[in-house]
Amino acid sequence: MIAMPTFWWALLVAGWAGWIVVVVKQIEAKLGALFSGSPVLQDLLKNLSGGNSDFNASFLGAMFGILPIFLMAFAVTQVNRWASDESDGRLDLVLSAPRSRARVLLGRFAALSTAAVVIGLAALVATLVASSVVGVSLNTANVVAATLTLVPMGLLVAAIGFLAAGWLRTAADTGLVSFLLAAWFFISFVGPELKLPEATLRLSAFYYYGTPLLHGVQLANLAVLVAVGAAALVLGTLRFARKDIAV
Repeated sequence: MIAMPTFWWALLVAGWAGWIVVVVKQIEAKLGALFSGSPVLQDLLKNLSGGNSDFNASFLGAMFGILPIFLMAFAVTQVNRWASDESDGRLDLVLSAPRSRARVLLGRFAALSTAAVVIGLAALVATLVASSVVGVSLNTANVVAATLTLVPMGLLVAAIGFLAAGWLRTAADTGLVSFLLAAWFFISFVGPELKLPEATLRLSAFYYYGTPLLHGVQLANLAVLVAVGAAALVLGTLRFARKDIAV
């Protein structure tokens, strides 16, 4: 049920990851001239890449900063599917078997987690292959960090969506999670230009993803993503189980 969406999303994410590496190598001179002549683009690139001064590194860091959006969007589609399965009664047959609601929800989340890992690995392989083919030098450890840290980003969105599904109908749940994703994007990618305070920037999940391609994974930030996602999943599981009792 989740295999085909996983395949297509893995293809999309891997294609983006490989493409941006190739682009940097092929048109680095033109892009460098374009950005050097535009202070606005320079500031935007620095915001997206964490302030790195090297153009190639900054551009790659910025483009990799967009990668989590793909996996988070994939998570939104799976949240929508979960909520619609419940509201349309497609879970009735599963729930009629002698298994708890908590087990059903956690099983679906485990499948989504596996899919997220597959997508992250696809991005990792595509990046390493593309960099090897076109001759772009990348820190392998940072590439691993940048691609595999996508997984907790996607699972955070999924956990929040599963939690919200305990109270909201499909359209409202999907809309809420989509709005949250858009708000995070605005805070992280537009907020620095608006001089938003640090406390506001910390409200975005992208803040905790950082720029791992340039600076590696920040364990403290990763722990925040995992902790918030785990808390949302636990609360969502408890809510789903209580709905069973209330019936």
